[in-house]
Amino acid sequence: MLNELRQIGRNLTLLNRLVDVRAQNIANASTSGYLAHRLALSVGDTDAGGAPTVRPYTSGEAGPVTADDQPLHVALAPRSFLRVETPAGIRLSRAGDLSVDREGRLVDGEGAPVLAGGAPLLVGAGEITIQDNGTVLESGVPVGRLDLVEADNPRPLGQRHFAEPDDVRPGGKLLATGALTGANVDPLQEMVGLMRDGDLHRRLIQMTRMLEQVDQTAIETFGRGV
Repeated sequence: MLNELRQIGRNLTLLNRLVDVRAQNIANASTSGYLAHRLALSVGDTDAGGAPTVRPYTSGEAGPVTADDQPLHVALAPRSFLRVETPAGIRLSRAGDLSVDREGRLVDGEGAPVLAGGAPLLVGAGEITIQDNGTVLESGVPVGRLDLVEADNPRPLGQRHFAEPDDVRPGGKLLATGALTGANVDPLQEMVGLMRDGDLHRRLIQMTRMLEQVDQTAIETFGRGV
């Protein structure tokens, strides 16, 4: 009986994590550059309680590309990232809605300075444009080239920033400039999943109550010596 209750508890914990992931995906369905979060069971690996460990990862499917004619916006290819500077160190970014801050730095959509040649890119008052290969022009003159990299499954740090993994490598690509990559989230699919998860959650709670009732009945019965 105790083993069954423990297994149900593990399933409920996993289900709660899955619900949180789906809710986050739905909340970011309109966030440009967002990569859908997923969970995978690590076969053969268990935690201290004997439950299978869960590995979070991000979907590598491409999101839709939408032109918006903003010259500083860039649409990133799947598994392609900008390198940016944050107070916590270098991060990878999918926030391609770039702009110029008050200090004249090119920053991503989260406000982090974008790196070019390993350093923040400073621009002047001239017209800024970005070519498909990541070269940044000011009044038609090259002033730097964006640090575009590829990574297979970096760890998310928020909605559009990621930790820089060991397998990061040059070769990131822009699908278009004057455009943004939309989130690779299907809200309808996520909503259907939420409803299915909610139904399973209710069933597991019912099973827990049923097992607890059986256990209590057994205690009362044997306690009376019947």
